[in-house]
Amino acid sequence: MKMKSLKNSILVNIVILCILILSLPAISRAGDTLVLTCNDAIAIALDKSFSLKTNLYTRTAAEHYYRFYKAMFKPRIDVRLFAPSLNESVSPVQQADGLPVYNSSGITQFGGTLKYTYMLSTGGNVALNSQLYRENLKTRPATGDFKELRAKQAYSSISLNFTQPLFTDNILKENLKEARLRFEQSSWRFTREQMDIVFRVTYEFNMLYRTIREKEIIREKLKNSEEAYRIAQIKFRSGRIPEGDVLIAEIAESRDRADLLESEGKLERIKDSFKQSIGLEPDVDIDVTTDLKYDVFVIDMDKAI
Repeated sequence: MKMKSLKNSILVNIVILCILILSLPAISRAGDTLVLTCNDAIAIALDKSFSLKTNLYTRTAAEHYYRFYKAMFKPRIDVRLFAPSLNESVSPVQQADGLPVYNSSGITQFGGTLKYTYMLSTGGNVALNSQLYRENLKTRPATGDFKELRAKQAYSSISLNFTQPLFTDNILKENLKEARLRFEQSSWRFTREQMDIVFRVTYEFNMLYRTIREKEIIREKLKNSEEAYRIAQIKFRSGRIPEGDVLIAEIAESRDRADLLESEGKLERIKDSFKQSIGLEPDVDIDVTTDLKYDVFVIDMDKAI
């Protein structure tokens, strides 16, 4: 029985130890405080803002469309190659005194086309076309005992074309103008969203910093009122002040304590709202600090006078 109870005690201790080890990271995270400056809070808000990311993607898409329509006014070269192009066919030849016979023919082409197009600002274009290819022809006529006949041919051509739409709008120019306006509009929206986030976070940061400082002031005020109430009690017991003064000091101490509790509740509400605004988890403990720098000036008394 003693051995069994000893084993149970060891098992319970092991389980407790495992629970403590697993809970250490959570305890350490709960005890950590994230200290933020105003720039840190703005950076976090800009990184986690879904509306800002949406506007960024919209601006990127509009930029791609603008570049696409802008590139349509640039000269372009189109190349088409066919090497080789094969075509085989069989055609029947009807005979009056017998069954039909079949002729087989084939063509093999090697070549390509080259087209250089220069776009005009009026919506038209000037195109230079060139074509060069070679054909190898072969046929096996049934009437010639299927003797294969071959022929080789080469072709080349070059042409200059001018195209200009008349009595209609310049579609390319209108598309480019529309794409540019969409890109500028999306850029303005993205910048506006950034500035709104910076303004909102800066305002809420200052409100949170102000509430923290107000809490510290109220805490110091409570310490002073507690000390004043303690001194008033001592003076009352020695008969130096009336009881009314002690009651006044006690009321002031109670009022300052209530103000401190109210300030702590207000601080927690503003903290939760600030964390939600910049995209932090609710269980993250935060504190704020300012990076203000005050310049020290040495003033010469004689010059000042």
